Amino acid sequence: MKTTTLLLPAAALLALSACAAPENLGADFGNAVEQNMSMHIINPSPVYIAPEVPDMEGNRAAGALDRYQKGTEAEAEAVRTTDVGTE
Repeated sequence: MKTTTLLLPAAALLALSACAAPENLGADFGNAVEQNMSMHIINPSPVYIAPEVPDMEGNRAAGALDRYQKGTEAEAEAVRTTDVGTE
């Protein structure tokens, strides 16, 4: 009982001390945070450009739509990626 009688007011004072207004802050207080934020934010208000619509002929588009509806797919080209530095 005596222990809680002593600890309760001490804990209350400790908790209330965190509510005190900060005083005597320097004029440059917070500059490090602002510097770090400016390093991580590339462009806070970017300008987006509409993507270009690829040129597509009507017969190619119709063929692609037909293959999509039938569930078939076009054959992919074989691409080699291991021939580095050879001619």
